[in-house]
Amino acid sequence: TAPMEEAATVATPAPPPPSATQPVTALAVALAEAELAEAADRYDAAARALRRALDLLPPKDETRAELARRLASLCDRLSDDDGALSALRQYLDGAAAGPNVAPAWRRVVELHARRGDPQAAARALIPSAADARTGSSDEERGAALTAAAEILRKRMGLPGDAGMLLERAIALAPRAVETLDALQTLAVESGSWERLADVLEEMDPDDAADLIAE
Repeated sequence: TAPMEEAATVATPAPPPPSATQPVTALAVALAEAELAEAADRYDAAARALRRALDLLPPKDETRAELARRLASLCDRLSDDDGALSALRQYLDGAAAGPNVAPAWRRVVELHARRGDPQAAARALIPSAADARTGSSDEERGAALTAAAEILRKRMGLPGDAGMLLERAIALAPRAVETLDALQTLAVESGSWERLADVLEEMDPDDAADLIAE
């Protein structure tokens, strides 16, 4: 009987380890809990469930960005600025081009400003202007750089850095009156008109004349 018992043992496949399906099950449970909690306006529970889901997903999973965006929205409802910023960073790290990217950047800037952190707000404005996924126009990108420059000038006392950003902004949107106004203010405050003169010299003559007239 020993050979028969050995054959039976060999022919019987080993069961999968109990943990083999655990991540998938845990992810499905977390997502279901998030849906139910959010539908019941239990935002704290929904946020906890979405955080568990994000922890279970691989770093490059395509669904991470949308889950992070949902989590950021829940954190806003909970007045959890730290949680919202963290979730928005996760969203922006993996989001594809689309209509939600620009609002996400704007929300990051708003949250930093509300927390009284102008440096972080400026740091967010600068990459937002360079992010092609936003679909923003050159005028909108220039406006973001001008806003960052004004923060550097007014709040952080960095006129040199502000000037460099304003030069980039005017190159993107040569007819932007707000940017020229900021350049003029910077020239008055610093007592140096060289930067403004250089910018006007490099511009199209018609654009320069229009801006000076305005």
